[in-house]
Amino acid sequence: MRSRLEKEPGVLVVGETANGEGTMKACQRLQPDVLVLDLNMPGPTALKIVEFVHQNCPVTRILILTAYDDDAYVRSLVNYGVAGYVLKDEAPDALVIAVKSVANGATWFSRAIVSKLIHPSEQLISGPRLTPREKELLELLGHGWDNWRIAHELHLSEQTVRNYLSRLYSKLGVQTRAGAIVWARDHDAFSRPGPSLFGD
Repeated sequence: MRSRLEKEPGVLVVGETANGEGTMKACQRLQPDVLVLDLNMPGPTALKIVEFVHQNCPVTRILILTAYDDDAYVRSLVNYGVAGYVLKDEAPDALVIAVKSVANGATWFSRAIVSKLIHPSEQLISGPRLTPREKELLELLGHGWDNWRIAHELHLSEQTVRNYLSRLYSKLGVQTRAGAIVWARDHDAFSRPGPSLFGD
């Protein structure tokens, strides 16, 4: 794959690593336009690497390369803000096209991945089992409420609300309020009508 990319006009391979720790260090040092992240590397999880790159390499866009197309994992990575997802069984040219697309500010997902994003499986729809409190938090997030208002509504401290939300995000495999709302909509988890961060 590296050899194919190096032969492509307009593409410069500035580094290659063998594990997650090396990837984070190299990204922080090189600040590449695109990181092609192989999920099979040893070390930190892909989600941890993605989070690190977002925080420390603001110009770097992430393209996932993997043989796996598990629905829940794909959704988690998309919610974490990756710019593309390429399956290894595709033709080598697909990676070149994906790298160039992502470098130019677009997104690029394999056709099989797009299908999963549009038509989630029954297993994904069922999702993790949520407690009544977690369901309540999702409802209030869907109304666009901030932590102070949620704390006031539930008679909790703001720190307690933050702790609840942190555990909820981890369970859903998301990193942000918007990611949690997207998850809730995908799983038909909202039961009360009302405004949301995404409008009606």
